[in-house]
Amino acid sequence: LVTEHPWNAKMLHNNLAAKKMPQRDAWWTLAINESEWDEPRPSERIVRWALGPAVSRCSNDCLSLALVAVGWLFTSTNSRLRDRATKAVTHILLHSSELFPEMLKRFKDIDDVYVLERVLAAAAGACLRDPDPDRLKIYAQSVYLAIFARPKVTPHILLRDYARLIIDMAEQKGALPKGIDPLLCRPPYKSALPRFGLAEDKVQARA
Repeated sequence: LVTEHPWNAKMLHNNLAAKKMPQRDAWWTLAINESEWDEPRPSERIVRWALGPAVSRCSNDCLSLALVAVGWLFTSTNSRLRDRATKAVTHILLHSSELFPEMLKRFKDIDDVYVLERVLAAAAGACLRDPDPDRLKIYAQSVYLAIFARPKVTPHILLRDYARLIIDMAEQKGALPKGIDPLLCRPPYKSALPRFGLAEDKVQARA
């Protein structure tokens, strides 16, 4: 989290974002999945720090790096680590709401849809905890551009639900930015049905 250090979270992000999900899972996700909460491993240390009072004393540059590092923990299938990381991002955003657009921009095109879902879950949590109109306006604008203004909305139920929640809250509070049509943010979406490459007769035979 040292802002000028060459090996800080920016380097971590560049290295992980450049890899495809199978490559990333093979060495990054497996490693963080093995973390135990009672061991002083880096993943637990940064989550504990992000959930603590030190966040209120840090600069936005430092917190921006923390969001990058904690955000990459969203690839984990270790539910305890993943859920605590989500709460940690919410905690940081409650202190510095203006950091969300940058975080969303960094993670919106990562080829692991679960990472983006958790980014939106944390943002929705911050909006529910602190539905300030300024926060809602910033978040709604960012979410609309990243999720709903695309030709096809990502076919992921929870991801779209968290994103729509932010839009709906902004509308209810009168904080919806101009140019956003809330109807475009609600189902039915024009997403293509997922294709799994499975034949029904083979599935039935296997069953």
